[in-house]
Amino acid sequence: DKLSQEASLLVDRLVRQGRAFGMHVVLGSQTIGGSTTLPRTTMGQMAVRVALQCTEADSQLILGDTNSAARLLTRPGEAIYNDAGGAIENNSPFQVSWLTEDERETGLSIVRKMYEASPGRGLSTVSFEGNAPANASANAELAALSQEFSSRAQRVLNASAFLGEAVAIKPPTQVVMKRRAGCNVLIIGQQAEQASSVLAWAMISLSVQSPRNSVRFVVLGMDDADEADFGQLVEAARVLPQNVERVQYRDAAAAVVKLAEIVRDRLVNPNDEPIYFIVSGLQRFRELRKAEEKFAFNMDATDEPQAQSADKAIAEVLRDGPTVGVHTIAWVDTAAALDRTLERGMLREFDHRILLQMSAADSSVLIDSPVANKLGFFRAVYFSEEQGTIEKFRPYAMPVGEDFVRIKAL
Repeated sequence: DKLSQEASLLVDRLVRQGRAFGMHVVLGSQTIGGSTTLPRTTMGQMAVRVALQCTEADSQLILGDTNSAARLLTRPGEAIYNDAGGAIENNSPFQVSWLTEDERETGLSIVRKMYEASPGRGLSTVSFEGNAPANASANAELAALSQEFSSRAQRVLNASAFLGEAVAIKPPTQVVMKRRAGCNVLIIGQQAEQASSVLAWAMISLSVQSPRNSVRFVVLGMDDADEADFGQLVEAARVLPQNVERVQYRDAAAAVVKLAEIVRDRLVNPNDEPIYFIVSGLQRFRELRKAEEKFAFNMDATDEPQAQSADKAIAEVLRDGPTVGVHTIAWVDTAAALDRTLERGMLREFDHRILLQMSAADSSVLIDSPVANKLGFFRAVYFSEEQGTIEKFRPYAMPVGEDFVRIKAL
């Protein structure tokens, strides 16, 4: 399959280039025949070969096309050593050492002690559970940031919002919140629980990277009436050790207009305090939807300035906010709902996009790739327009009681 083909190419690269960097490959197998055999080009790079008793076909695969000497071995533990790429004239028969069970246990205990005394002991085993959401407690970087919170005197430069566990052997998936245009985060998908979990852990991780009460969250879309659906997200907002302003549904338009005023003021009077505008369910706020332009002649019109509309205000926050430290992290359920809410072209103000499972057409519109159509349960895609990369990850499970206890203890 595709994965085994990629692995085969990587093994071939290690065999060819590894020696120059002090990396040596030792391979062992009962047989190398069948569909999983190594390419002949890879075998040709391995000069040292050891063959125990095997069939003529396996002997020729291990030692060489014309070297079937391993077929003639009869005694248990009898083997052939060849350090010339399998050339028949370099066959050296030998007898493998026999270790009793006690000797094996002793040898393994010595290896264990060497491991425990080695610098790499702190490396943890990576276990991938594809049928479950990721566990945030396994995020060592987030745990370290949390432990340092009580003594933190300064904010972490370019704080990161942790999203989940990468579907690869690499650090957790995260968004770096830089003060530059377009540094907003958009979450798209109809899986409300996964979207809420991403929002909750983004808020938690951003909180612990700054001293207490030095960051402001404006949270839109978590009324008390919503606790049946977003109870854990509401609780996360309640216990954060930062300034959290929960905006009721009826006050959404006024809150967005106020944020736009803050952005305009910061363009003139810079302020270091980060503000994170969290929107849970952008599709639910009709007052924020783009309004049709109205052209009319009014003979009684005055020159008095009109109050800014909510749709223009949110566009201003998205466009100018990140450069002055006002970042938006919003969840919307579908691409169609996003199109109904924001003006055409506003998608480019979201350099960071997180896609849950959706149709291939919507995925292509949002990130120019249908990859989100193939996601299963507990999977998401992180797209960075800045870097032009697409990364699959498992969102963290929704925070539970013990997570809130740890947050309250900060």
